Amino acid sequence: MPAPRRPLRDFSPIGERVCNTNRSPRRRLIDEHDARSNALARRARGSYISLCRSVAGRPAAGLLPRPEEREDPMLLNSLRSSRRTRHTAHVRALSLCAAGAIAIASGASTACVSTVRYNQVEQERDALAARNEALKNEAENATRTGETLAQEKSALETEKTALESKLATQQTQGEELGSKLREREEEARKLQATYDGLVKSLKKEVKAGQIEVTQLRDGLRVNVSQDILFDSGSAALDKSGTAVLGRVATELKKSSHQILVIGHSDNKPIRPTLAKQYPSNWELAGARAASVVRLFTRSGLPSKRMRAVSVADSQPVASNKTEEGRAKNRRIEIRLRPVTAEEEKS
Repeated sequence: MPAPRRPLRDFSPIGERVCNTNRSPRRRLIDEHDARSNALARRARGSYISLCRSVAGRPAAGLLPRPEEREDPMLLNSLRSSRRTRHTAHVRALSLCAAGAIAIASGASTACVSTVRYNQVEQERDALAARNEALKNEAENATRTGETLAQEKSALETEKTALESKLATQQTQGEELGSKLREREEEARKLQATYDGLVKSLKKEVKAGQIEVTQLRDGLRVNVSQDILFDSGSAALDKSGTAVLGRVATELKKSSHQILVIGHSDNKPIRPTLAKQYPSNWELAGARAASVVRLFTRSGLPSKRMRAVSVADSQPVASNKTEEGRAKNRRIEIRLRPVTAEEEKS
């Protein structure tokens, strides 16, 4: 008798529970199908083996008696009927054996088909897992790229805001500079008009050398000889001096510059008769500058635009050794200069 074949898998309840615990649902379904097919095949194989053994073990009885033996006709008919019955049973047994063989072959075929399908499913699963991993990598790369682009966008927006702010500041500064430039141009125009007016109205005195008008980089300077303004040792303006300074005041109204009146003197000391009133040339030069400022104020010039200063003999324009030089040094200097921001606030 051949030894029974060992099953390929352990289909016991305990083994089944262990396998099903660690396997995927799809694999468990395939294993359950294989288990049912193998169980059916085992039952069919067992039935087939038992039937074949029972058929093979029956004695060869029931044969018809030899011709020489004399039997009762009724007994002979009974034997014939028994033989037909055994023949029918034998045919049925052979049919069952064939059916068992077919069932075994069908179970094995089913098991083979299930294994092939399982391998195909595993391959499909592996391919899908690889595809899923590739898609995950693509998604991660896209996420990183999106984060990088978002950072770059944020940096560009910050830079744009800074540039817009800088542009607005520059535009404001440009407008301020443009306004200042227009103001300077207007001041230069007025200063030029003042210069032209002074030269024209003082043409006679300029030609005689009594008045000198000079155009500076940031203003004007008018030097008026004290000999046509004051008597010797006096700070009071005479008639001719008042007329000359009246014309000067008319032209100074055309400009908005600050008016600085500076009193100059020669180096000759004050006479004793004047020493009580003017102890030195500082007091005499200062008193003469103040007289000019008062005249300008009476002529309509705003007092806040004017300053009276004395420098005595500290800034000579000629030598004090000659009478001609001393006459040049005795002068009233009228200086036009721009008003500073501090002076505007004060």
